[in-house]
Amino acid sequence: MMPSTTRVEQFIFAKTLFFLHMKKYVCLLLITCSAVFTSFAQKITIENGKLNGILPVNESGKITYQVVKSVDGAGKDELYKRGRKWFVKTYNSANQVLQVNDPSTGELTGKGIFPIVESYIGTAHTYPVRHLLAVDIKEGKYRIVLTDFVIEEKGESINVEKIPTVGRKWIDKFYTKVNTEAEALVASLQKALATADDF
Repeated sequence: MMPSTTRVEQFIFAKTLFFLHMKKYVCLLLITCSAVFTSFAQKITIENGKLNGILPVNESGKITYQVVKSVDGAGKDELYKRGRKWFVKTYNSANQVLQVNDPSTGELTGKGIFPIVESYIGTAHTYPVRHLLAVDIKEGKYRIVLTDFVIEEKGESINVEKIPTVGRKWIDKFYTKVNTEAEALVASLQKALATADDF
């Protein structure tokens, strides 16, 4: 017959078990935190001149798309008209979008916006992405610069380069969608500048 344990012994035994379990959970928590901090440290990198190998950046790490091209047979005035017409058609209201609209210098600069829809924990959320699009036009050539990407979130403006995120997978997906929209915008403007208006 086993001797009966006292309440004190039972208490000491229970306390010992509790601390053993707590030690195990603390170790697991430390390992998890270490993994999380490591993923935060590695979530954004510059690979081949691009954020996470997706969004092109300039020498200061700012997202920037730039194209310089010549257009045979098109003068400065004609290219300017094509560019301004594209702004009107693309953004619906050139007067609200265009910050610089100078035919004498050949400058067109506008602030636009496109939406990015992304899901987080099963809930879809729309992020308005603001951007600056500048076109410098000279005789027979132009330069397009698309930059200053900012999202509006809960009344705050956050540079796309500095978006807080929970992991690399999410930010890569978001960057890919921004890149798709940005490349489509630049390609559309290039097409408009290269196409003569018959009317």
